Amino acid sequence: MSNESNQFKHWDECDECGFKGLIVFRTRAEEDYEDVDALGFVMDSTCPECGCEEAVLVVVETYHEMLVLSTAKPET
Repeated sequence: MSNESNQFKHWDECDECGFKGLIVFRTRAEEDYEDVDALGFVMDSTCPECGCEEAVLVVVETYHEMLVLSTAKPET
């Protein structure tokens, strides 16, 4: 993966304020998101409600779901 950060919105809950909704997740340049043996990846998240930023471990299945949803075409 390139050093450029990718951004995704995914349904989650903020540990800080309890917000439930779309949280912004960003990839990290030093993380190998193409590692086929990985069980999860570290990403940075930001809560749109309180602005809390934290590093989170995202399981591989959730990361792949983020990728699929980010490339899906909206229904018309």
